[in-house]
Amino acid sequence: MDAIGYELSAKKGVVLIFRCRRCQQVTRNMAANEDPNTPDNYDLILTLNRPLIDR
Repeated sequence: MDAIGYELSAKKGVVLIFRCRRCQQVTRNMAANEDPNTPDNYDLILTLNRPLIDR
């Protein structure tokens, strides 16, 4: 899976968009910015593109 972008959601916060390298399926997952053990790197997330993807 490759992170290809992100969306901003009023309810969920930052939602990461991933694409499977093998089948090209696009999935979404909430970012874990506030996880005390392994938080996501918010600065790195902001470097991703925010593509318009057909849902």
